[in-house]
Amino acid sequence: MDKWALAGSLRATAVPHPRTDRVVEPSDLDGLPESVFAGAFLKPTDSEAFLGRFSVKAFNIRSRAEAVQRLNDLEGTGIPMLLQEYIPGPPSNHLFIDGFIDHAGRTLARLARQRLRMFPGDFGNSTYLKSIPACDVADAVQSLDRLLARVEYRGVFSAEFKLDERDGQFKILEVNVRPWWYVEFAARCGVDVCYLAYLDALGYETVPIVDYKVDMHLLYPYNDYFSYRALHRKGEISFVGWLRTWPGSAQPVFQWDDPMPAVAELYQFFLNRFRERRQYSGPERRRFPRSG
Repeated sequence: MDKWALAGSLRATAVPHPRTDRVVEPSDLDGLPESVFAGAFLKPTDSEAFLGRFSVKAFNIRSRAEAVQRLNDLEGTGIPMLLQEYIPGPPSNHLFIDGFIDHAGRTLARLARQRLRMFPGDFGNSTYLKSIPACDVADAVQSLDRLLARVEYRGVFSAEFKLDERDGQFKILEVNVRPWWYVEFAARCGVDVCYLAYLDALGYETVPIVDYKVDMHLLYPYNDYFSYRALHRKGEISFVGWLRTWPGSAQPVFQWDDPMPAVAELYQFFLNRFRERRQYSGPERRRFPRSG
């Protein structure tokens, strides 16, 4: 979903969301008050093109001058940007509402998830999460229902919210209108949106899913390692404490009947570690010491 079109729909439906302004060139910043630049960030309307070019999801901004510099750097890329307010708070303030709406506009399923760890820390992906009761985040569910009804959306969806502790509101950040990374975890919890989409596409009878398993945990070992390392450097988690989150957690890659994706990822992990050690070995190590 185009992020600027999303911002317009959010304003029209009065769904809580962070302040968002469309900026294409530095002159677009002229009418904005100085206060919007403190704790803001620049993100693209087209995430895939931006990520492929810069390997990040967004740019942190601390001042008007820095925003101008970033937009100058982006000149010629053809990627429209949004200046958005950053909502402070830990990863656990993020939640996701996933589900499916059929061709008749019926919401056949919902699943609520809470993020517990992420990497990178500011604009990253979930590395450890759990399913929670949708009734615990009813305000977010109602906001999303209003938004999707307005645009008459049909299909699979996954919306990201963040609790703004300053006013107690769940504010919507993103809506993905496609299967997401952890769609198989939803099926483990009892919400198989891919199967529902299949049935609906072929005109078969579908039955709404009203219950699912809560307090189910999922941990992505490869990415969560980097989350653990960042938290450990800040003294926020111990190695033993990290390992205690593994038992009972599902993981999204390894399956006994299809082990090769996990084998390939493990190989890539050790290859990256080997390259990292070589990069900081020898005389270069003294000049560019590793942190932590």
